[in-house]
Amino acid sequence: DTLLRTLKSIETIQAAGITVEALAEETAMWNYTQAKEKMAACIAKFGTKIELVLANNDEMALGAIAALQEAGFFSANNTIPVLGVDATESALEAVEKGLLLGTVLQDAQQQGNAVFELIYALAENRATFTLNYKIKSGKYIWIPYQMITKANVKNFRTVRHGELR
Repeated sequence: DTLLRTLKSIETIQAAGITVEALAEETAMWNYTQAKEKMAACIAKFGTKIELVLANNDEMALGAIAALQEAGFFSANNTIPVLGVDATESALEAVEKGLLLGTVLQDAQQQGNAVFELIYALAENRATFTLNYKIKSGKYIWIPYQMITKANVKNFRTVRHGELR
Protein backbone atom coordinates (compact mmCIF):
# COMPACT_ATOMS: atom_id res chain seq x y z
CA ASP A 1 0.00 0.00 0.00
CA THR A 2 2.77 2.44 0.86
CA LEU A 3 4.55 1.93 -2.46
CA LEU A 4 1.36 2.58 -4.43
CA ARG A 5 0.45 5.52 -2.22
CA THR A 6 3.87 7.11 -2.79
CA LEU A 7 3.73 6.49 -6.53
CA LYS A 8 0.22 7.92 -6.80
CA SER A 9 1.20 10.98 -4.76
CA ILE A 10 4.10 11.73 -7.08
CA GLU A 11 1.96 11.10 -10.18
CA THR A 12 -0.70 13.48 -8.86
CA ILE A 13 1.87 16.22 -8.29
CA GLN A 14 3.27 15.69 -11.79
CA ALA A 15 -0.23 15.69 -13.31
CA ALA A 16 -0.65 19.17 -11.83
CA GLY A 17 2.27 20.26 -14.00
CA ILE A 18 4.88 20.30 -11.25
CA THR A 19 8.27 18.78 -12.02
CA VAL A 20 9.31 16.27 -9.38
CA GLU A 21 12.86 15.32 -8.51
CA ALA A 22 12.97 12.77 -5.71
CA LEU A 23 16.05 13.71 -3.70
CA ALA A 24 15.75 10.74 -1.34
CA GLU A 25 13.48 7.88 -0.41
CA GLU A 26 14.01 6.66 3.12
CA THR A 27 12.38 4.01 5.28
CA ALA A 28 11.88 5.01 8.89
CA MET A 29 9.75 2.02 9.92
CA TRP A 30 6.77 4.16 11.03
CA ASN A 31 8.97 5.59 13.78
CA TYR A 32 9.26 9.24 14.87
CA THR A 33 12.89 9.00 16.01
CA GLN A 34 14.09 7.17 12.91
CA ALA A 35 12.28 9.68 10.70
CA LYS A 36 13.83 12.59 12.58
CA GLU A 37 17.32 11.10 12.17
CA LYS A 38 16.83 10.33 8.48
CA MET A 39 15.38 13.78 7.81
CA ALA A 40 18.34 15.38 9.59
CA ALA A 41 20.68 13.42 7.29
CA CYS A 42 18.69 14.56 4.24
CA ILE A 43 18.84 18.16 5.43
CA ALA A 44 22.62 17.86 5.84
CA LYS A 45 22.93 16.43 2.34
CA PHE A 46 20.35 18.48 0.40
CA GLY A 47 19.71 21.61 2.50
CA THR A 48 17.40 24.09 0.81
CA LYS A 49 16.89 21.83 -2.21
CA ILE A 50 14.21 20.10 -0.13
CA GLU A 51 10.82 21.50 -1.12
CA LEU A 52 8.35 18.85 0.11
CA VAL A 53 8.27 15.84 2.42
CA LEU A 54 5.80 13.00 1.86
CA ALA A 55 5.58 10.58 4.78
CA ASN A 56 3.58 7.36 4.76
CA ASN A 57 2.44 7.85 8.34
CA ASP A 58 2.01 10.69 10.77
CA GLU A 59 4.75 9.64 13.20
CA MET A 60 7.32 9.84 10.42
CA ALA A 61 5.88 13.17 9.26
CA LEU A 62 6.16 14.58 12.79
CA GLY A 63 9.73 13.27 13.11
CA ALA A 64 10.62 14.98 9.82
CA ILE A 65 9.06 18.23 11.09
CA ALA A 66 11.13 18.04 14.29
CA ALA A 67 14.33 17.72 12.24
CA LEU A 68 13.26 20.58 9.97
CA GLN A 69 12.52 22.78 12.98
CA GLU A 70 15.92 22.01 14.53
CA ALA A 71 17.56 22.95 11.22
CA GLY A 72 15.83 26.35 11.19
CA PHE A 73 13.00 25.65 8.78
CA PHE A 74 9.43 26.66 9.65
CA SER A 75 10.19 30.35 9.88
CA ALA A 76 8.11 33.00 8.15
CA ASN A 77 10.33 32.81 5.05
CA ASN A 78 11.29 29.14 5.03
CA THR A 79 8.61 26.48 5.45
CA ILE A 80 8.67 23.08 3.81
CA PRO A 81 5.29 21.38 3.34
CA VAL A 82 5.09 17.99 5.08
CA LEU A 83 2.25 15.52 4.53
CA GLY A 84 1.43 12.43 6.60
CA VAL A 85 -1.06 9.58 6.73
CA ASP A 86 -3.30 8.27 9.53
CA ALA A 87 -5.00 11.38 10.98
CA THR A 88 -3.63 10.71 14.46
CA GLU A 89 -4.45 13.13 17.25
CA SER A 90 -0.89 14.52 17.30
CA ALA A 91 -1.01 15.03 13.54
CA LEU A 92 -4.33 16.86 13.77
CA GLU A 93 -2.78 19.18 16.36
CA ALA A 94 0.19 19.79 14.03
CA VAL A 95 -2.22 20.56 11.18
CA GLU A 96 -4.05 23.08 13.37
CA LYS A 97 -0.73 24.73 14.30
CA GLY A 98 0.30 24.94 10.65
CA LEU A 99 3.30 22.62 11.06
CA LEU A 100 1.85 19.72 9.08
CA LEU A 101 0.28 20.70 5.77
CA GLY A 102 -2.11 17.77 5.93
CA THR A 103 -2.75 14.19 6.84
CA VAL A 104 -4.82 11.52 5.16
CA LEU A 105 -7.31 9.28 6.93
CA GLN A 106 -7.45 5.67 5.86
CA ASP A 107 -10.82 4.99 7.41
CA ALA A 108 -10.27 1.83 9.48
CA GLN A 109 -13.90 1.80 10.65
CA GLN A 110 -15.21 1.80 7.08
CA GLN A 111 -12.59 -0.77 6.05
CA GLY A 112 -13.78 -3.02 8.87
CA ASN A 113 -17.42 -2.54 7.87
CA ALA A 114 -16.61 -3.48 4.27
CA VAL A 115 -14.76 -6.63 5.36
CA PHE A 116 -17.67 -7.58 7.62
CA GLU A 117 -20.19 -7.14 4.78
CA LEU A 118 -18.04 -9.25 2.46
CA ILE A 119 -17.51 -12.04 5.01
CA TYR A 120 -21.20 -12.07 5.90
CA ALA A 121 -22.19 -12.44 2.24
CA LEU A 122 -19.66 -15.23 1.74
CA ALA A 123 -20.81 -17.00 4.92
CA GLU A 124 -24.34 -17.06 3.52
CA ASN A 125 -22.95 -18.66 0.32
CA ARG A 126 -24.45 -15.94 -1.80
CA ALA A 127 -23.07 -16.09 -5.34
CA THR A 128 -23.87 -12.42 -5.81
CA PHE A 129 -24.14 -9.67 -3.31
CA THR A 130 -24.04 -5.92 -3.14
CA LEU A 131 -21.61 -4.11 -0.93
CA ASN A 132 -22.26 -0.59 0.22
CA TYR A 133 -18.78 0.26 -1.07
CA LYS A 134 -17.27 0.93 -4.47
CA ILE A 135 -15.65 -2.08 -6.17
CA LYS A 136 -12.61 -1.24 -8.31
CA SER A 137 -11.30 -3.46 -11.12
CA GLY A 138 -13.72 -6.16 -10.03
CA LYS A 139 -11.54 -7.18 -7.13
CA TYR A 140 -10.84 -4.27 -4.80
CA ILE A 141 -13.17 -2.72 -2.26
CA TRP A 142 -12.40 1.00 -2.39
CA ILE A 143 -12.74 3.06 0.76
CA PRO A 144 -11.91 6.66 -0.16
CA TYR A 145 -9.10 8.42 1.64
CA GLN A 146 -9.99 11.67 3.39
CA MET A 147 -7.55 14.59 3.16
CA ILE A 148 -7.42 16.67 6.32
CA THR A 149 -5.94 20.16 6.14
CA LYS A 150 -6.16 23.30 8.22
CA ALA A 151 -9.30 24.21 6.26
CA ASN A 152 -11.28 21.15 7.40
CA VAL A 153 -9.54 19.82 10.53
CA LYS A 154 -12.03 21.37 12.95
CA ASN A 155 -14.98 19.86 11.08
CA PHE A 156 -13.19 16.50 10.90
CA ARG A 157 -12.56 16.54 14.65
CA THR A 158 -16.22 17.34 15.31
CA VAL A 159 -17.40 14.47 13.10
CA ARG A 160 -14.79 12.03 14.46
CA HIS A 161 -15.56 12.83 18.10
CA GLY A 162 -19.29 12.69 17.39
CA GLU A 163 -18.95 9.18 15.97
CA LEU A 164 -16.96 7.97 18.99
CA ARG A 165 -19.66 8.85 21.49
